[in-house]
Parts: sequence; C-alpha cells; structure tokens
Amino acid sequence: MRITLAAQGLIPCKGYGGIQRQVEWLTTEMVKMGHQVTLIAGPGSSHPMCEVRHAVTNDECRAAVPKDTDIVHLHAWKVEVPFPTLNTERGHLPDYPRPQPNWSFISARHAELHGRKTFVYNGFPVDAYRLAPSK
Repeated sequence: MRITLAAQGLIPCKGYGGIQRQVEWLTTEMVKMGHQVTLIAGPGSSHPMCEVRHAVTNDECRAAVPKDTDIVHLHAWKVEVPFPTLNTERGHLPDYPRPQPNWSFISARHAELHGRKTFVYNGFPVDAYRLAPSK
C-alpha cells in the first residue's frame, strides 16, 4: 500500500516527543512490511527509509500528501484530506464533535471518554529498552 503518515513536530525527535517517536517507529515497521510510506512532519525531519515531506500548517500538510496515496494516517493533525483517513488521537477532543468511525484511540478508557469502545495501544520496539524495576 501507499501510506502517508503525518505528524506535527520534528522526526526523529530530540528529547521529548512521544507522538513523534510512535510515528517514527510505525514508519519503520510499515516500510519493513513492504509498504511505500511517505512521512509528513515538521521542517528538518528525516527518515532513512522513506520520502519525507515537510509541513507546518494544515494547508501545507494537505498539499504534501502524494496524489497516489491509498490512505493517510494522521497523528495530532486535525486536517481534512481527500483520501481515506485514519486519525489516531492521543489527547482529548473537547472542541471537536463526536469522533467519526475513522478515529483510533490508545486505551479502553481513552476510547470510553470519547464514546467509543475500540482502541489500539501504542506500540514500541521493546528490544530497544532495558526493563528494570526502577527508572
């Protein structure tokens, strides 16, 4: 599939950047699975495995989506694009109407807060982290 992932901010992130890390990891895994991925992120962003386009505004994000994309996966962008779209929400949507069916949430409680039952946990590369009883 031709998949476009869009996230605000710098990828890879420096220091804090949970959403950006999630999108970077997701991009890597999708490319490994054979998908053609385009990443839209803030100026200065890069990824060694895919094309990266830069955007800051909703208009720039919309214009950066390749015309031949099959699906757009938005992370923290609240922008409409003329393609099938999945929106992953990690916060709360107080200023938005009830989310449409193409919204994904990150926990059961998070979905419940938005009147939904379905969710997908954030994934992360467990082999990149040392598990320990304390930080």
